[in-house]
This record gives sequence, C-alpha cells and structure tokens, in this order.
Amino acid sequence: MKINSILWSSIILSSLLLFVDCAIPHAIATAPMASTSRDIETKKFVQSPDKAVIYIYRDEYAAYYVFMGILVDKKPIARTVSWSYLRLELSPGPHEITSRAEKDDEFAFQAEAGKLYFLRQVVMPGIKLPRSKLVSVPENDGRTGVNKCKLLDVPTTTPE
Repeated sequence: MKINSILWSSIILSSLLLFVDCAIPHAIATAPMASTSRDIETKKFVQSPDKAVIYIYRDEYAAYYVFMGILVDKKPIARTVSWSYLRLELSPGPHEITSRAEKDDEFAFQAEAGKLYFLRQVVMPGIKLPRSKLVSVPENDGRTGVNKCKLLDVPTTTPE
C-alpha cells in the first residue's frame, strides 16, 4: 500500500513538473531587428558597383536560445539569432568572415566589386554549446534563405 502511494505521488509530481515546464516559456535569444520597410528594401538584392555585397543568414530554428557572433576581418559586426540575416558591403579584396560559436568557423574569400555573395550560417551540435559553420551557397539558394529571415538592425558598412 505504501509503495502504491509513493508511486502515485511520483507520477503526480512528474506530471506537474512537466506541465510547469511546458507552461513557462524558455529563454529565446533576441536581437534588435530592422524596420519592415528596411527589410523589404534589403531583400531587393541590389548590387553595389564599387563594393561587394554579402548576405549572411541563419535560416533555422536550431539553437534558438544562442547568439552567434559574426566578425569581418577580426572585427565584431553582429550577433545572429534564429531566422535572421545581415547585409554587408565590403571593399574589394581579401576578407575573412568568422562565425563565433563554441568553435569559430572562418570563411576567407576574395571580394569583387559589383558581386553578391551568400553565406549560410549552419548550426550544428557541439559539446557544451552549439557550433556553426559558414557555407557559401548559390545565389538562388541564398535569396530563398534570406527571404525566410528578418533583417538584423546593424550597419551595412564595415569598419575599414
């Protein structure tokens, strides 16, 4: 009889804890987002004649609770969240984009004026925290990915 009482108490307590866990929202990483009009304008994918334009996007829900930093040539530019993107204008020449997570991932490329580039920030499981990888994607795939996301409110030009 005492075992049944303990068993039922455990079941009720477990159910209550599960209900409370589901009812309380978990922390979600948020970042300042640009206005809707700026987001729509940026999704026109306009090239710059004297600069390279790069879109970096994170189009997945994985690790929604974690910010992932973006650095350009070792300078911090933004922190991405799930379903976000940024557009940057870079001077022609060599550049290194870094995705900062549990383990940094770097993408080096030669930027050409007048060209569009698309990098997808892919989230992967890590040991303690999620990791990320920057993947260069074709323009059609990049446009599709960016169109699913919201623009982060960050400057479009990078410090020289």
